Amino acid sequence: MSEKTNEKVAMEYKGYTAIVGWSDEDESFVGRVVGTQDRFIFFGNTIPEAREGLEIVVNAYLENCSNAGDEPNRPVPELVRRPLQAADAAEAWVVGRP
Repeated sequence: MSEKTNEKVAMEYKGYTAIVGWSDEDESFVGRVVGTQDRFIFFGNTIPEAREGLEIVVNAYLENCSNAGDEPNRPVPELVRRPLQAADAAEAWVVGRP
């Protein structure tokens, strides 16, 4: 997806899955990690920039957890994740966010 459309795409990094889509309001691609208790949001003017944003937020999260001595929330197992992703995508569509 290189065009600025309402289409959503999924990306994965270090086991974390994100949904990315174009936001007219933000005038950029906006993504968020799904399937965890924590929320990570990232932006990019292009899909490759959004991918870099995903890597930055996941790496920062894991580093912060390590520095604090906390165990990071891991993504839910695949059998649970797909229905959660579908529900998350449906919620995003209803409220108009990626």
